[in-house]
Amino acid sequence: MPKGKPNPQTIATEKYQKRAGYMTKGFKIKRDIAEQFEEACEKAGVSQAGQITKMMQAFSKNAVETEYIEKKNELFELISNIDISISELKKIQKEMKDENACDLMGPAITALYMTKENIVDLIYNVYEFYNKLYMQTDK
Repeated sequence: MPKGKPNPQTIATEKYQKRAGYMTKGFKIKRDIAEQFEEACEKAGVSQAGQITKMMQAFSKNAVETEYIEKKNELFELISNIDISISELKKIQKEMKDENACDLMGPAITALYMTKENIVDLIYNVYEFYNKLYMQTDK
């Protein structure tokens, strides 16, 4: 609630802003930059709060997108390494003379395939998670 003895309109406005999810965000900025920004907003016919909101959303969206791309690339690199490991194990398996040792490699190769499938599922889940975040930053 406002301090002191607010009038009914001030109380109503504050209630609305609280329900609508508004908050006051304060920070210090150099005067010349603030004045340039104010002038640019006036020329463009937009409010300063509206423009700052758009810039914050764009920045947040970019951060989410960048993080998603980094995580996705890490997972694809892991899949690539698993593919290389599977290929190497199959090559070794073909070259082996001992049939028992060769049979023991089958479950290891199968485990790698299963791990790869789990990572593909994880990529999808990461995509879904970041897509939700991305949509939230689009509001």
